[in-house]
Amino acid sequence: MLDEVMAGLNTKDIEEMMALVSRINRELKISLLVIEHVMKAVMTLCHRVTVLHHGAKIADGAPQEVVNDPRVIEAYLANGMPKHERARNMMLEIQNLNLGYGDIQVLWDIHLRMAEKEVVALAGSNGAGSQPS
Repeated sequence: MLDEVMAGLNTKDIEEMMALVSRINRELKISLLVIEHVMKAVMTLCHRVTVLHHGAKIADGAPQEVVNDPRVIEAYLANGMPKHERARNMMLEIQNLNLGYGDIQVLWDIHLRMAEKEVVALAGSNGAGSQPS
């Protein structure tokens, strides 16, 4: 069982972890149960996907089938936000935001919606000004 092994990884590390998981499955010929929120990994690595919503199974099948399942779309994908968020009063909406510091571009084409009383995080790689060692 792999429980969110890609959480918090940068893009390069996610690619490396995906390659490792694929290799383990292929070369060792073992089954893997993957609990993951990195959709690129789910769609690429998994032969079958089960989607839970509030603890109940709403879909099960091949990744491409599941991503097109009306219940999954309604629960997680409709209008780019979960159903429970669509019902709230939108307090802030940002579209096509690009931001930079001088010649350094740091944000590209950001779209963000924020509902009343909602806490939203904008996450990315370390931008604290330190250089990786």
